[in-house]
Order: sequence, then C-alpha cells, then structure tokens
Amino acid sequence: MPNLSTGIGLQFDLLPQLRISVAREFQNCRFFQNVVFEKGKKRMSERADHLLKTIWLMHEKCVVDSESILSQVPMQVRATAKMLERNGLISAKNGQIRLLPKGHKKAESLIRRHLLAERLLSDVFQVSDKEMAKSACAFEHILSPEVTDSVCTFLGHPPVCPHGIAIPRGRCCAKFTKDVKPVVHRLLDMEIGEKAKIVFIAPGRNKTLDRLAIFGVVPGNQVRLEQKRPAYVIQVDETVLALEADLCEGIYVKNLNGAET
Repeated sequence: MPNLSTGIGLQFDLLPQLRISVAREFQNCRFFQNVVFEKGKKRMSERADHLLKTIWLMHEKCVVDSESILSQVPMQVRATAKMLERNGLISAKNGQIRLLPKGHKKAESLIRRHLLAERLLSDVFQVSDKEMAKSACAFEHILSPEVTDSVCTFLGHPPVCPHGIAIPRGRCCAKFTKDVKPVVHRLLDMEIGEKAKIVFIAPGRNKTLDRLAIFGVVPGNQVRLEQKRPAYVIQVDETVLALEADLCEGIYVKNLNGAET
C-alpha cells in the first residue's frame, strides 16, 4: 500500500512550482490574446477609415447610393459599415450612405493627412507612385493635427494632391504664415532671377494653362523669373513668355538648389 504521508508531501512540494507554471502559462496566454486583439482592433480601425475615405471621395463626385460606394472597396472593408453606423459616423438607409457630421469631420481629416503625405512624398522625397500610395496610408494614421499643419505650411499649402484631388483646407491655410518657408510655392512668390522647377499646375484655374504646355510650362521643367511688372516674364528652356498674374497663381514651383541646374 502506498505511503500516504509521502504522497501528500510530494503534492505539497510540487504545488508552488505548479502554481508558478500555471501562472506563467496564463500570462503568456493573456499576452498572446492581447496582441491578437490589438492587431485585430487596429486592422478593423484601418478598414473603417478606408471606408470613410471612400465615402468622402464618392460624395465629392455627388455619389451617395450604397451599391456604387461599396463596390469601390473589398468585402472585408464593407463589413465595417455597420460599425460606423453604430458609432454615429454614417447613415445607411434607403439605399444611400451619407456621412454624419462626426463622420464627415473624421473622413475629411483622414483625406487631408493622406493627400498631404502624398504631396510630401512626391515633391520632397520623389518616391514612386506605388510606394507613395502605400506610405501615405501609413502616414494618415500617425500624423497629429499639429504635424499635419506643419507639413501643409512646409509645402506651401498645396491645393491639390499629385493626382489632382483637392486637399481639404486646414486652420493653417486660413491663417497663412511664412514663419516656415515652404518648399513648394506659387510662381508668383518667386524673386526675379530665381530658378525653380515646376511641381504642379492647379487644375481648373484657367484653361490657358493647358495651352501653355506646348511652350514647356509643364511639371518637371525648369523656369526662371525675368520680371514681375507690368507682366510676369518667365524663361522655360529657350522660350520667353509673358504671363498675367492670374495664370502664375496656379503654377506651383520648387526652388532649385545648387545641384539642380
């Protein structure tokens, strides 16, 4: 017959180790669960943001019907619509999806950060379109309002992204300041004798801008400002052009450093 006291002794000797082992396993399990939960929560949040941005962009095109909007996003992104509706960000009824004030504010903020990031990556870092889109998606989730306004000021408060989509205005645009000299600015703001590279031309400013392309006034080409009065006179390659101020207002340039000639 087994020795009962020995058995009891062994049980009590192993109990502290067993408790430690179980506690460690429980902590590891909880840690793993927390990591999985946080990753899932982040993924869901990013999908919801994706849908908010899509709704905002479609609204800009005057499209509000649910089928047209949801067809623009993957199935897993569509699944966040109910969550957005529960949280008071969108209204989905009668076959239409509309942004509520809370959702419009958030969507506009996301769009602003994303498009400014695209402008920064394109104009300053000159990354490819593919890399620009991916990186801009990451930027939109990490830029604070203060940093966003600083980027906007640094770039000269650009009106459109590299693809011509209007960038929502921010507080910094309303109280335009030159405390931080912008990298990208209007041709109007150039000094006589300065050389710069044309970065982009704001669409819809004036149809004459389209015709200027035949004279080389296109993004990527260099321009030199010869005079400002009575008209703006610029030189592009071997061509000298006289432009009115309203035309120059829609042409955005980046000053050339010593290496770019």
